[in-house]
Amino acid sequence: MSDIKPVPLAAIIDDDSCYEFTLKKMLSIFNIATSVISFPDGKQAIDYLNMVGAYPAQIPDLIFLDINMPKMDGWGFLEHYCKIKPQLQKITSIYMLSSSISNEDAQQAKAHAEVSDYLIKPATKGDLQRVLQEVQRTITKTAG
Repeated sequence: MSDIKPVPLAAIIDDDSCYEFTLKKMLSIFNIATSVISFPDGKQAIDYLNMVGAYPAQIPDLIFLDINMPKMDGWGFLEHYCKIKPQLQKITSIYMLSSSISNEDAQQAKAHAEVSDYLIKPATKGDLQRVLQEVQRTITKTAG
């Protein structure tokens, strides 16, 4: 695992501030991301991406997306993300991270073209290390 570098920037889109704090700490402790930004709902995340879309260093390499949030839920975020994706100057890997054990949510997430995988909260060290390996493979493929 030591030969895999952390992603430069990860984002957490989740309205649960306790879980967001815990996940931020895990991303740091397990060397998954160098920097982490967070948003309490999908709308704020979309507004941010619209603002920084032309600046690749400001666009997350990895997004952890909750499903149930106020203002704009995870599904709404994905709908808007698909519309702005052509303007973004970087490929981003999106992982749905939810406390929902609904098979329907998992199937819907896995069927969505923009979602890399569906993880059940709380994410484990193993989950995060696997995500990092997958994201690094994606980064390597697009860079090469």
